[in-house]
Amino acid sequence: MNLLVVDCAKSSTEALLFFGVLAQLYTAFSSSTSRWTIMKKHEKISVKFPSATRWESRIKCIVPLQFYLSDVLDALEELQSYCIQKQDGKTANDVRSLINAISSWKFILAIVIWHDILFQVNKTSKLMQTFDISLDVIKSEIHATRSFLQNYRQNGYNTAVVNAREIAEDAGVECVCGKEKKKQKKNV
Repeated sequence: MNLLVVDCAKSSTEALLFFGVLAQLYTAFSSSTSRWTIMKKHEKISVKFPSATRWESRIKCIVPLQFYLSDVLDALEELQSYCIQKQDGKTANDVRSLINAISSWKFILAIVIWHDILFQVNKTSKLMQTFDISLDVIKSEIHATRSFLQNYRQNGYNTAVVNAREIAEDAGVECVCGKEKKKQKKNV
């Protein structure tokens, strides 16, 4: 099951770019303890590295963005300021690129879609790895996953858009296809 998802994702440029951004996010914070401390101040869940073969790690990479996107963006803003203060222009520029990528509508929509798909696939994969599971149960679960994916292809996009809009609004990102920008926070 994991190999199927790996091959599917490798055939998509958008998927490669999406998971590349997740890897960059992890690297931006994990390269020093000072940076990791900045992230931990803003996030309830730490960012994870997306393994090339273990797809369960991919869903763990998406969870902080799906549920704490605003905190991730705040941490990145602070990290950028920290890099500027340390006169590390290259890293500050890399972080700004990450902020722009992560706060785009297209990326936020991809977060929701990948989370939905990987959650279902991961559930099936875990069940298939259970030691004493019967073939009938595995067969039934595989059919359920297939049905989920077919239904998601037909109807999932509209639900994903609604969920992505909620995430974007919470993070202060405008939901405009093709042209996105982060809203300025109001000073209280």
